[in-house]
Amino acid sequence: MFDKIRTVYIGLESLTVYRKLLEDEVIASFSQLIKYINNNDIELVGFVNYYSKFYFKLTQRNSLSSFASYIINSIIYDDNVFSNYIEKESSKDLDTNLQKAVEHDLDSLQKVAELSAEEIKNYVINV
Repeated sequence: MFDKIRTVYIGLESLTVYRKLLEDEVIASFSQLIKYINNNDIELVGFVNYYSKFYFKLTQRNSLSSFASYIINSIIYDDNVFSNYIEKESSKDLDTNLQKAVEHDLDSLQKVAELSAEEIKNYVINV
């Protein structure tokens, strides 16, 4: 499970094209939670605080929808170099490096969306 947490942490830290998503208060709060967990110096009160802040922000911005659906909507509505390019140009002319960066970011965001609350809590309990 540590590998999955670490992969999500590194994925968030390495976002490039979709980096602005880290400024979103819900995603930033999730990132802080994962960073805290990744340090492996977890205190129960600290974890509860980070998790509660994240969940509060999610429910304030997203009502009762899942974090995965929040991530998807954030990707769809993100204003970035890729979405601006695709809006104006054909995807067949897309720069290879930009395409690889987008693929990396989307893969990382998929891993974020797939990490469940149960997995996070189980990891913390077993550390």
